[in-house]
Amino acid sequence: MTSLFWNNLEIARIKAQKERKNIEKECNLPNSAFTQGIKRGSSPSVDLAYQLAKTVRFTIEELVAGESGAEYVHNIVKNDPRAIQVPDRIAPIVDCLLVLDERDLAAILANVQSLAGDKKGQQTAIIGDSDVAV
Repeated sequence: MTSLFWNNLEIARIKAQKERKNIEKECNLPNSAFTQGIKRGSSPSVDLAYQLAKTVRFTIEELVAGESGAEYVHNIVKNDPRAIQVPDRIAPIVDCLLVLDERDLAAILANVQSLAGDKKGQQTAIIGDSDVAV
């Protein structure tokens, strides 16, 4: 079963008027990357998803949730007074988190809290689009 990601990537590829082999080459992927991704039916790693999105000039949200799903997410953030500006270096992570269910988010939160605990005293404050050590 093809994942939504690969279906959306195919749509983006066609809109960008790019051949699969050219995208694979730009992303330093083997020639069969598209075919294998479609056959597996699973989404790629965050790094690869970001590369692919950038290559076809789509956002990760558009590849993961489709254009209307991405627009919905953007409208929520834009209209939510509590929404924060996400620094560029973590934006791809946030994009991926938007599509996870509560159980997955709870597991990720536990891991992040553990990692953050290991880095105590080396925390960074988020100020606009830049990170400042505190």
